Amino acid sequence: MTNRADKYQQQLDRAIDGLDRASARRLRPIRKLLERIWADESVSEDIRRRMVDQGLNAFFRHGKGTTKLPLEYSRSFAGAASFRTYAFQRVRKTQACGNTFGAHLQGKDKLFELIDRLGVARPKTSNNFPLSDAIHVIESNADFAPCVLKPQNGTSSKGVHLIHGDDTFLRVKDTAKLSSMDELKASLDDIAKRNETLRDDEWYLEEMIVGQDDGLPPRDLKLYCYYGEVGAVMEVRRTTPPQFCWRDEHGNTIPGIIGDELFDGDPIPAEAIESAKRISTSMPIPYVRVDFLKGRNADGNEILRFGEMTALPGSFEFFY
Repeated sequence: MTNRADKYQQQLDRAIDGLDRASARRLRPIRKLLERIWADESVSEDIRRRMVDQGLNAFFRHGKGTTKLPLEYSRSFAGAASFRTYAFQRVRKTQACGNTFGAHLQGKDKLFELIDRLGVARPKTSNNFPLSDAIHVIESNADFAPCVLKPQNGTSSKGVHLIHGDDTFLRVKDTAKLSSMDELKASLDDIAKRNETLRDDEWYLEEMIVGQDDGLPPRDLKLYCYYGEVGAVMEVRRTTPPQFCWRDEHGNTIPGIIGDELFDGDPIPAEAIESAKRISTSMPIPYVRVDFLKGRNADGNEILRFGEMTALPGSFEFFY
């Protein structure tokens, strides 16, 4: 126990050393709180470890790039390009010049064509239809259920609904459960009013991958790829609130970049690493995040299916 306590103390000391004086003063109460949590032996070591790990994760993020990494992840970044700077440059380029190549990754038709050419497994999909026809299409394609309603051009799970086929639905963005077709219609009407369809009013149905956790959507595996190499893997369990697990491609735990609710993920499928590298290598851009769905098929067998790609991750301001 002493060795573990020493490790956390070293991490806290190292983070403090990397801060300017004002930031160090602002974060000092967090440091004292974490030290008190770890010293409280009336709580089991496993619970204390999880609480301190989550606190450290928030601690390192709070400095927004000014803190140093924990001791065991320390490495030299001298002369290295900043991904955060690259991301901001892409945003500014898009604002000045219009859509860049990354914008084309949001359109599912072209994207699925590429994925099929690369031989990567993906869910079956329907033809496109406008949002106003969604209810009719869902009712007319009962044999397609269970399935997922998605927009052609969408990000961050906006508009995504799980259609279970027994008048029960789940809005993925906030994991809200809808218990009737009328509630689903109200949810879709709200999307139309708030213009969450983004650029085009094109929607489609997708084969549902059943979650491996009872009552939950499939887990997300998000692989952050750079020039054909996997830099980080984020596994997401869609609880309320969502839980996150951050690792490198070899399964070693790394500091989380986003997400304060942490859990111990399953082994990373070799198929996901291999497919993500193949997809990244085929892209004419330095970075792409490749997402997979990990769950079960109708027979109960574990499966991995391609989900989507993005040229910029959310919350990229937290990266180095």
